[in-house]
Amino acid sequence: MKMNWLNLCFEMAEGYIPRNIDVYDIDYKMRSRFTDFCSHAESIANHYSYAGVDEAEQKRTLHVLLYLSFGYYSIAIYEKAEELARATLRKLGSLIIKDEPLKAAITEKSLVWYYKDLKICENILGTEHTGTAASYYNIGTVFVQQEKFNEALDWICRAVIVLSICNMNSHPHMDLFSKALQFCFGKASVENKDFESWYSERVETYRCWCVNTSMEGEQHD
Repeated sequence: MKMNWLNLCFEMAEGYIPRNIDVYDIDYKMRSRFTDFCSHAESIANHYSYAGVDEAEQKRTLHVLLYLSFGYYSIAIYEKAEELARATLRKLGSLIIKDEPLKAAITEKSLVWYYKDLKICENILGTEHTGTAASYYNIGTVFVQQEKFNEALDWICRAVIVLSICNMNSHPHMDLFSKALQFCFGKASVENKDFESWYSERVETYRCWCVNTSMEGEQHD
């Protein structure tokens, strides 16, 4: 009886949460309905996350978590949206799911969300901020999930550089970002360069990019 009730609730959650983030942008009623239902839907997904359910239910849980992250983003609760997007990626890494199209769909949609988050961070916080560094890192983790290590290396390197520029070498994230960078460097196709020389070149390239971006912004002003 309990599982039947949970299945019914899960079907309701899937029905109330649109499959596309753009729906929220054009439909105010959809955003309002999401606000009324999101806490309940999240409770359902969280229960299934720890209930030891089968592979089919694991897939449904991943879908609901992803759709919830879109919904929270649409109503400007960005911290919650990021938390759920990260939870979805973590579960992809820990659950044994053979459905490759589902993995691809979730990581691609997470990437869309992270790019939107990055745009906000760069516009509001600037390119040299710990929040922007975290956004770079988040994008990099998606590419790691996809085993696109060259792309992952580029984004995670930006995250490390920003923390260094901000004199945040003792920041709690620095060790995590640095280890991820070393891992991606070992997996990516980097020709005839040791890590130190490669990293030094990337720092100079990033600084030049920041200067050019700043000058373009001043011209628009």
